[in-house]
Amino acid sequence: MNDELEKIFKKGQEIRLNSSEKEKMRDFIISYAKRNTERKTFSVFLVLKSVPAILSLAVIFGGIGISFAAEHALPGDILYPVKVGVNEEARGLVAISDEKKVKWLATVAERRIEETEMLVKENRFDSASKEKIEKNFGENTKKLEEKLRSIAEKNDSERAEEVSRNLEDALERHEEVLKELSEERSESREEINSVLGNVKSFRESIRKSREDSENRRDRGNNGEKERD
Repeated sequence: MNDELEKIFKKGQEIRLNSSEKEKMRDFIISYAKRNTERKTFSVFLVLKSVPAILSLAVIFGGIGISFAAEHALPGDILYPVKVGVNEEARGLVAISDEKKVKWLATVAERRIEETEMLVKENRFDSASKEKIEKNFGENTKKLEEKLRSIAEKNDSERAEEVSRNLEDALERHEEVLKELSEERSESREEINSVLGNVKSFRESIRKSREDSENRRDRGNNGEKERD
């Protein structure tokens, strides 16, 4: 475990920014601070309050601390590979138990959908973004379904079913948002509907698996009652 984490952190340390990239990072931090401060006025001091001072200064002057800033990156942003390839991988490694891994994988799946929603709202959702999101979403949901099966096979089917139900509810809410965005944004409708189709298919897949698990458990319980 420690060796794997060390590899990921070293990977993050190898990332270097040139002057142009540092300028983009500075703009990103300022933009982030503007979006997340409740006050109407804006100054450098608000930047330091909205984003930790160490992060702001490090990014502006040295290009350090990009892992934190990458958490808010979207497909097409300079830090998106750090978010997906470093941050999420590291958090996945520290989720030791099957249950924690499933919860994290479910979170990652939602992050991809939320990224779609954000890009659409910012008029930045295109075929390239769609491909990145769908590729990662597909890989992640495959791992998630495997983990759910693993939990069920360890005689903890009720726990797997609970996680599935919660995820189904979350996915259904995202489906409604994507449907609304598809109706509002005709220029991105094809790309949005493609992601929406993947979300629906995944939700139906885990729903079917959950219902099959519940039926097997019910049959088992009924069999035990008959023997009693």
